[in-house]
Amino acid sequence: MVILSDLSGVFVGGAKQAALIIKERYGDSVFLRCKRRLAELSVEYQALLRGEIHEDFFWDEYFLLHEEQTDVNPWPFGPDEAKATLTEAIKQTIPGTLELLKSIVAYPDIINPKFSLDDTVIVDAGNPPELYILSDYSNERINEVRSWHPELFRFTNDEYWSCDLGLTKLQDEFFAEVLQDLCIEPCEAIYIDDSEIKLDVARRAGLTGIRFENSTQLRTVFEGYGFRFKF
Repeated sequence: MVILSDLSGVFVGGAKQAALIIKERYGDSVFLRCKRRLAELSVEYQALLRGEIHEDFFWDEYFLLHEEQTDVNPWPFGPDEAKATLTEAIKQTIPGTLELLKSIVAYPDIINPKFSLDDTVIVDAGNPPELYILSDYSNERINEVRSWHPELFRFTNDEYWSCDLGLTKLQDEFFAEVLQDLCIEPCEAIYIDDSEIKLDVARRAGLTGIRFENSTQLRTVFEGYGFRFKF
């Protein structure tokens, strides 16, 4: 069995956690304004994740620094603070997720899975699952993630980055590319993400999708699939 998992929001902080920091720091009105602005720049944001534009260029677009400043309601922060806030979020660890999945991939003797998950995903009880990270982090952030969370990458078999594939997880081709590279069928893998939209894309590719809420909920899901933990 192969476990494919999102990175931000499952293992470490990301854009959602950065938005919450902004909300706490500046209040609801700025938080909602940030969400609206990101929605306006959805095309540019996807280009950033695919590695087609640099992060600095994206933030210049975000804050309209390339245009004459006529906004009667200027932003209370700028690109430098935006980038620093994302770094602050990336440093965060989502509690319990690494320990839970590490117990599956590194210590398979403590699990006793069924041979199938919902009669869809095939499990070979004699071999531990493999764990692969699927991430939309921009090219400028990969080394930052690795430096702050080295233990995570010691327990993953490999990573697939949108900026390397030139595709994001909102595109069907992303998951097709990963499955082809791993030489596996969709029935051999599950996919974990905190985004229902991305899970829908993964399910269209034939993957079993698990919506991540927290590590306790994820453990309950795995126990429902037949995994048994000693702790």
